[in-house]
Amino acid sequence: MKKLNWIVGVAICLAVLGCSQEAKNDMGQAADKTGAAISKTAESAEKSAANAMMTGKVKNAIMTANDVQIDGLNVDTIDKTITLKGVAKDSKSKETAAQIAKTQAGNDYKVDNQITGG
Repeated sequence: MKKLNWIVGVAICLAVLGCSQEAKNDMGQAADKTGAAISKTAESAEKSAANAMMTGKVKNAIMTANDVQIDGLNVDTIDKTITLKGVAKDSKSKETAAQIAKTQAGNDYKVDNQITGG
């Protein structure tokens, strides 16, 4: 009976040790996946913040320019592309708005001028 108890005890210990290693592996994989998800979320948040900052910078520069008149100005920044929308009073306003956007954004950004009118 003692020998049987000892064998059962050893079997249980081996099973627990085997499960523990498997559990450790599962926990390690879960931690890796969580870390990757957090990094991806942080990168996405950083990109969104950069887009929002650029949008505000460009829109403010266009709206405060003396020689630009655009009704319903809308500026969106997505993946290094700044999209301008609205209705320009004249062609000079449309062209100047695009130039202001390019100046504010620099060479890393593309400007998609969808302003109508003029």
